[in-house]
Amino acid sequence: MCSSDLPRIYRTWIEADVFAPDGAGARPRAEQQPFVVIQPPPNVTGSLHLGHAQRSAVEDLMVRHARMQGRPTLFLPGLDHASIAAQVVLDRIIAADGETRASLGRERYLERMWSFVETTREVMLGQQRRVVASADWGRIRFTMDEVSSRAVREAFVRLYDDGLAYRSETLINWCPGCRTSLSDLEVIATPETGSLWTIRYHVVDPATGAVAPGEEIHIATTRPETLLGDTAVAVHPEDARYAGLVGKRVRIPFTGRTVPIIADAVIDPAFGTGAVKITPAHDHDDHATGKRHGLGLIDVMDDDGRISAAGGEFAGLDRYEARQRILARLADDGDLVVTKAHEMVVGRCQRSNDVVEPRLKTQWFISTRPLAEKALAATRSGRTRIMPERFEKVWEHWLTEIRDWNVSRQLWWGHRIPAWYCPDGHVTVAAEADGPTARGTCAAPAARLTQDPDIFDTWFSSGLWPFSTLGWPDRTADLARFYPGTVMETAYDIIFFWVARMMMLGIHLMGDAPFDVIYLSGLVRDPYGQKMSKTKGNVVDPLEAIDESGADALRFALIHGAAPGNDQKFSAEKLENARNFANK
Repeated sequence: MCSSDLPRIYRTWIEADVFAPDGAGARPRAEQQPFVVIQPPPNVTGSLHLGHAQRSAVEDLMVRHARMQGRPTLFLPGLDHASIAAQVVLDRIIAADGETRASLGRERYLERMWSFVETTREVMLGQQRRVVASADWGRIRFTMDEVSSRAVREAFVRLYDDGLAYRSETLINWCPGCRTSLSDLEVIATPETGSLWTIRYHVVDPATGAVAPGEEIHIATTRPETLLGDTAVAVHPEDARYAGLVGKRVRIPFTGRTVPIIADAVIDPAFGTGAVKITPAHDHDDHATGKRHGLGLIDVMDDDGRISAAGGEFAGLDRYEARQRILARLADDGDLVVTKAHEMVVGRCQRSNDVVEPRLKTQWFISTRPLAEKALAATRSGRTRIMPERFEKVWEHWLTEIRDWNVSRQLWWGHRIPAWYCPDGHVTVAAEADGPTARGTCAAPAARLTQDPDIFDTWFSSGLWPFSTLGWPDRTADLARFYPGTVMETAYDIIFFWVARMMMLGIHLMGDAPFDVIYLSGLVRDPYGQKMSKTKGNVVDPLEAIDESGADALRFALIHGAAPGNDQKFSAEKLENARNFANK
């Protein structure tokens, strides 16, 4: 949006340079403490919605009040590259041209992405200015600009050198639709009515290796397709029904493989038959059980959610098609005992809604517990306050129960992980953009090193936002003056996605919490309290509201009656009342 397209008064403010802390038109008092708000960066490929407008209005209210107090005030705006969301959008665009990521290749695909983002960036910035927030537009930042990219590489190197970043093969959350790993927070626990199948497994005679006549165990499962990767059957050690079977072996259908019947206290005797199949490569709980008992790992699925070569005759089938064929074969063989409806919780991808598969992958992780302890200390001591206070309990629970953060993503758009591998598998982590210029952890020359193809989880770069926006890792004048910030205002639904990670990384890398106050706003809902969505058709376009009633009316409607942490209902009537009030 060019300056001539801006509202007249807003254009006058910008031309007078009143939004910068030391702008020509600003009147801060030097002795006053700076007031700093770093804007939560909206997605560069998105469009302005009521949540963005509310963020802007609430933050601008605080910022303008601080300016009237004579405080040097920084309201720093920005945009997020939105890795997976941006790829979803661009993939649709290139599909219309008959292209795919695979057909373009990584370099050409990223060229298309940068071209696409340059367009959407200007659109989004224009929309943000329509809400007339008094941001310092001369300091606009983007999570993929060079300063942010350098900060990401430097942060990872420091975490690695401090023993907090590591690479490991373990069970992770995998989305077959997005074809990438996900953090725990990106897996949405979804209550659903599924099925619980009881399957007959036959006990094997240890002397002959043949099925022992009359000896069997009935196992209960919600995922029969994963039996192809079973490495044990488990019961509770105090379950008298199976006391005589523990230690014996059973044959897994279709595989010819025999596995032990083990006893483990984690098994719930009240679930199904009290006997369950153990598939360590496809279930988080089973993975832990497998470690305790030294069980093997058999990966029977590929990245697309199809049965792998390890699945024998079912190889190549989609996981759900394989499920139906396995159930049909079990029924034909007389080994499908019973099927019944079962209320369950299914993990779905936040972005694609695909059912998430636990998969065995080698990934990069951040050890979060030491970082979480520092973040907890900051809020417990009062160094950083959470508003409203009721969110302190969920904050405490999540940071106390936190698991290590999988930061690898198998995508192309984003910050590439600065790790290089030699032909012998040695790892060198370096902050240089083009890779290490000297030999790293082994004798291989730099020219023979290959960079990790994965990129970082978007929230990793966002976690550095309070200080990467100020020029870190350089010790800039802005960093010295404006870090830590005063208020981080955002919606309560990303307190763990974003706020907790900013706290953890900020304290570790900067030595102090990144802000004094965490101000959690509620969500904007429709007049009936439902969440707004395009699918429901209840979305209000803030730009249309501005065209109809003006920015002041929209901002007042979003602020009036709002309290931290509480959702609010938005209606045409509320907007009309706000317009009438503004006109008076």
